[in-house]
Amino acid sequence: MMYSKKFPILLIALLFPLFAVSCQKNTQPSIPKNIQARLDLANSYLNKNKPRRSLQELSSISENADHIPKYHFSMGMTYLQLDKNDKASRYFRNAVEIKPDYGEAWNNLGRSYIEAGKIEKAKGAYKKALEIETYLTPEYPAYNLARLYNREKKYEQALKYAKTSIKNNWRYVPAYHLISQIFTKREKLEKANKWLNLGAEANPEAVGLLLELGKNYLRLGNKEDAKYWFKNIKKLNPQSEAAQVATDYLETLQSRVSNKQ
Repeated sequence: MMYSKKFPILLIALLFPLFAVSCQKNTQPSIPKNIQARLDLANSYLNKNKPRRSLQELSSISENADHIPKYHFSMGMTYLQLDKNDKASRYFRNAVEIKPDYGEAWNNLGRSYIEAGKIEKAKGAYKKALEIETYLTPEYPAYNLARLYNREKKYEQALKYAKTSIKNNWRYVPAYHLISQIFTKREKLEKANKWLNLGAEANPEAVGLLLELGKNYLRLGNKEDAKYWFKNIKKLNPQSEAAQVATDYLETLQSRVSNKQ
């Protein structure tokens, strides 16, 4: 077995052009307090899935906040929740025109393009986000690119970007999942197992990932290690859906043993 069964319990941290972006100091002026208050209130409404309330707040400052990239970003996020993807794209484009190194806006511009079915434009936006050296969460656009290439069955490119995602954040669970799925789909179970073990080392409480690890050991014919992970899932999070599935697997394995006796 590739991975030691003794490991510390850690907490995990949990959704997708072609010219380099120079790294510049942020020369954007500070946001007036009254506008910042409206932006904060709008974002709180977005967090509660109340985009119409957010739109009300943002509309009230539209004339005075048109030069502020955060305003355009919040408008983009609002229209995403309203399923108005063309408007969302327009506001995200406004945000990056004002602030070209706005990585979060580039990433969500890619998301709005995907929702609108503009896949190549989405790829360009995600790649733009990855080029920004000051962007703090590049694992997101890298993973989003990996998903797009996986959907197109361009597996080598998908693996490249999924690994880039992990390189930027070694504890990012979805990227480990995606890599293992690609290798499993290609019947490379040992390689899938390698990445699932790496994911388990990085995220010992990610029960969904541990469930995939247990299932993969079954595919490899290693029932003892599979049972170990299924039991571990039940200990870590007994109320989770993963624990229920793990219980089903354990009962099935036990019944097969009983039938042979």
